[in-house]
Amino acid sequence: IKLNDYKGNTTKVRIPISGKSTVITNPKSTKTKPHYVQEDQGFEFTEGKWSVYFPKGSLYESQYVDLSVQDDTLILHDEETPAHKSVTVSYDISAYAPQDRERLFLGLVNYKDELYYKSTRIKDDKLLTYTRDFGAYRVGYDNEAPIITSIDATEGKWMSKYRYLKFNINDKDSGIKSYRATINGKFILMEYDYKKSLLVHDFNDNVVSDTENNLKLIVTDNVGNSTTFTTTFFRKK
Repeated sequence: IKLNDYKGNTTKVRIPISGKSTVITNPKSTKTKPHYVQEDQGFEFTEGKWSVYFPKGSLYESQYVDLSVQDDTLILHDEETPAHKSVTVSYDISAYAPQDRERLFLGLVNYKDELYYKSTRIKDDKLLTYTRDFGAYRVGYDNEAPIITSIDATEGKWMSKYRYLKFNINDKDSGIKSYRATINGKFILMEYDYKKSLLVHDFNDNVVSDTENNLKLIVTDNVGNSTTFTTTFFRKK
C-alpha cells in the first residue's frame, strides 16, 4: 500500500499474504428460467396482458429474471435486484370501456397487499409505467375523489387569532397529485406534509388582508378525480 500526501511525502506498507488452493466440492448452481436478459441488448417479454421491456443496459449484468402472472398480478423479478435504467411495464386495457380507462393506473404492491401508485400513462390501448423497482404489479381503479377535511375553518368563523389555516387531505387509491388554494381569487401558498396528510397556510404570508375572505381549495388525485372545498371566514384587518 503506497500513500502520498500533497507535499510529496510517501508511506509504504507491505503486507504478506499467503493462501492455498481448494477444490469446490459443491459448485453453486445457476437457476435457469424462461426469461434471460443480456445487459448489452434490449429484450421484451409478454405474459398474458402484461408486457415488460428491458432496454439495453437496464441491468448491471446478464441474468435470468423471474417473470410470471398470478391471477391479476405481475411478478417482476425480485425487490433486491437493482436496475441501472428504467424498464417499461405495460398492461393491455383494450377490453375496458373508454369511460373507465382514465381511472386506471399501475401500482406496485407493498407488503400489506396495498397498491403504491406508479406514474402511469395510456398509449395504444395500454397502460404504461417506467420503473426501476422490481416486485409485484397490479392494475388499480380509482373513481373516488379526494377527501378534504377542514381543521380550523368553518363557514362564518372569525379567525383573527389563528396563525395557520389547516386541512387534512386524503386519497386512498391513486394518491394526491396536486392542490391549489385561493382566497378572494388570490393564490395562497400551502405546504403539504405527506406523512401527516396535512395541508397548511401561514397567515404571516400576509396574502390575506381583507375582513371577509372567500376560500377555495381544489385537490386532485393522480387519475384526475378532484374535490373542491369552499368556505367564508373573517379576520380583523
